[in-house]
Amino acid sequence: MKDIRPALDDESSISRVDHVYSVVRGRIVRGDYEPGERLPVVHLARDTGASTIPVREALRRLQSEGLVEFRTNRGARVTRMSEKDLLDIYAARRLLEGEALRLAHARLDQKALELGLRRVEAMVAALEAEDFARGELIHREVHFVLYEACGSAWMLRLIQILWDNSGRYLAMAPNLRPSPAAFGKEHERVINVSVNGSAEDAVSALCDHLTNTECLVRAHYYAPGLKSNSGAIVPMD
Repeated sequence: MKDIRPALDDESSISRVDHVYSVVRGRIVRGDYEPGERLPVVHLARDTGASTIPVREALRRLQSEGLVEFRTNRGARVTRMSEKDLLDIYAARRLLEGEALRLAHARLDQKALELGLRRVEAMVAALEAEDFARGELIHREVHFVLYEACGSAWMLRLIQILWDNSGRYLAMAPNLRPSPAAFGKEHERVINVSVNGSAEDAVSALCDHLTNTECLVRAHYYAPGLKSNSGAIVPMD
């Protein structure tokens, strides 16, 4: 049988694309590249030490994930943020993450409970130390402790993309959420209900949590005085 594995040069090229993709994606999600900011290929090639071809491939990948947009004769730029986009992201998150949790529910056990609570503790510690980048990374791990047993690689991949896009809004205002302790308690509740409650109660608790975060972000950027799921007025910076 003919060997169809990529040649060494092809593998090196793929590696360079992955490198550029990782660097640019990180800068977009963290807010280092602002919404609407132009992403000149030549500049990115210089900054990442790659040629223009891997940069273009990486930008196309980021376009497919909604983080980059191309305009005719104007090149690539960071996708702009909007209230409509925010609402769309969180509607999709509730659907996909709720279904992932529903599929994973029967497989969540004491081990998952203990792991999730340990990650919450680490998340709270990072946020209290104002290490927001680490706090966000662990925050994602907290959620994926619940989702990873869903058995769907595609669902997990799509959820990751949605997390990257919603993370852009939070990166612009890292102090937006409640206190680290309150944020931790909110996650402890979701984890406890997910492991010890019914699948429906677990999905309901998760969706309430996502809706509350959506309301916080929406109030901060677009609708001052907006009420959260609990009926409380969302605090403003």
